Amino acid sequence: MITDTRGNIKYVNPRFTQFTGYTSEEVIGKDMRFLKSGEIPPEVFKELWETITSGNEWRGEFCNKKKNGELYWEYAFISPVKNTEGIINHFVAVKADITDLKKSGEKLLESERFEVINTMSLGIAHEFSNILAIIYGYAQLLKENYRESKELMDGLRTICRKVNDGSEIIKKMQEYTNIKKDDTSRFMALDIRDIIKSAIDFTKPRWKDMVLTKGIIYDIDKKGLKKAPTILGNPLKLKEVFVNIINNAVDAMPDGGRISFRTWRKNGSVFISISDTGKGMSEDVQKRVFDPFFTTRRPKGTGLGMSVSYGIIKRHGGEIDVESKSGKGSTFTLKFPINREKARTTESSKPTKQKKAKNLNILVVDDDIKICRILNKFLSKEGHNVRSVDSGDEAIKLLKSEVFDLVLCDLIMPMVTGYDIIRFLNMLDKRPKVGVITGWGEEIGPRMKEDIKVDFVIKKPFDITEISGHINDLFNAE
Repeated sequence: MITDTRGNIKYVNPRFTQFTGYTSEEVIGKDMRFLKSGEIPPEVFKELWETITSGNEWRGEFCNKKKNGELYWEYAFISPVKNTEGIINHFVAVKADITDLKKSGEKLLESERFEVINTMSLGIAHEFSNILAIIYGYAQLLKENYRESKELMDGLRTICRKVNDGSEIIKKMQEYTNIKKDDTSRFMALDIRDIIKSAIDFTKPRWKDMVLTKGIIYDIDKKGLKKAPTILGNPLKLKEVFVNIINNAVDAMPDGGRISFRTWRKNGSVFISISDTGKGMSEDVQKRVFDPFFTTRRPKGTGLGMSVSYGIIKRHGGEIDVESKSGKGSTFTLKFPINREKARTTESSKPTKQKKAKNLNILVVDDDIKICRILNKFLSKEGHNVRSVDSGDEAIKLLKSEVFDLVLCDLIMPMVTGYDIIRFLNMLDKRPKVGVITGWGEEIGPRMKEDIKVDFVIKKPFDITEISGHINDLFNAE
C-alpha cells in the first residue's frame, strides 16, 4: 500500500484486494484508517505517525477488518518516501498476514497457562482431600460413640455436610484439570438438540420464576436448533455444560433479554452457539472465564461452573470459545466431533448384599498419621487386626516379616510411594489384597490397574462405611 502524507491511499497491489475483499477502486483516495478494527489502542497509531513523519521506519502489528467484517492480524513495515530534496511525500506499507500465527501463539499461551493452573489445582485438591478426610473421619467416629448427645450429633452432622460440600468442590477442580479425552466406549450417540432442550427445561423454573415474581421477560429462541449429525458423549455431563451457560446468561441479563441457540455442521464437526443480550464481558474477563474459582458473581458463585464445563468439553474431544463485548452480550461457541462410531452402552451390575468379613489382618499405610489413626480405630472396631504405619519404607519392612490379608495404602507419599509398595507386594508368594485410598484426582486406567493389581480405589475424603463395604464384597466374593 502507498499513501500520501495524510494517510490517503494512492495505490494497493492485487494481494491487498484479494486478501481484504476490497477492490482498488473502492479504496483509492480513502483514508487508510477505514480499515481499523478498534482493537488497537490509539497510542499505537500516535507512535506510528510520530515515527514515520520524523523520517524513520515503523514496524509493528495491526488488527484490521476485511470488507466482510472479518478481523485479521498483519505485521507491517511502514517507511517514508522522500523526494530529491529530502522531503517526505509518500508512505509505503508492506504487510504480512499473521492471523494464523497469532492464533497459534494464543493457543500456546493458553496451554502453558492451563498447565500452571492444572498443577496448582491438583496440589490444592490433594492437600484439601487429606484435610477433609481427617475431619470427616473423626466426625464419623464421634457420631458412632456419642449418639446420646443431640447437640453434639447435630454439630457432627453439620460438619459432615460441609465436608461433603468441600468434597464436591475438590471433585469439580479435578474434573477441570483432568482433560484427557474420555473413553468413548462409555459414551452414547446423542442428538445435541435433545441435550440443549433438556438443559433449557432444567433451568426453566429459575428464569420462569423471574417472569412471575418480578415481571422480567426472558425470550428463549430455539429457532436456530437445526438437525445435525449425532455426537458421542455423556448426556448428563453435557447437560451440565449447557445448564452452566444458560445460568450465566440469565445472570448477565438481570432486566431480561434473549438467549438464542443455534446448531450447524461444518468440516466433520457439530457446532453449537449460545448467545445472550446481556451486559457482556471485558477482554480480561473473557481470558479468565474458564479459570477455576474465577467469578464475577460473588458471593453467589464458586467460580467453578465454566471451568468444569471446559474440562467436560475437552474430555469429549471438543472445543469452546467465547466472544463478547461489554454492553453487547456474549456468544459461547462449542464444537464436537461428529459421531462416526456405533453407539455403545454399558449395563451397570447390581451389587449383591454380602455378610460382614471379620478377623482380617490389615495394614494401613498413609503419610498422614491422623488418617492412619482413624482407619485403625474404625477397622479395629469392625473386628479386624490392624497395624498402621506412616511411611512406605516402614510398610515394606513389616510386609517382609508379617503376613496380611489386606493392605490399604495411599498412592502419593514421600520417598517410597504406594506404587512402590504394590510392586513389592507383586513379588510376594502370598500376596494380600490391595485397596488404594488417595486424595489425587487421577484415574487408574486398565493398564495401570493390571500392572499394580489394585482391588479397589477410594477417593479422599471417604465414608468409612464405604471401606467396610469394599472389604466385605472383596473377601466374601472368594
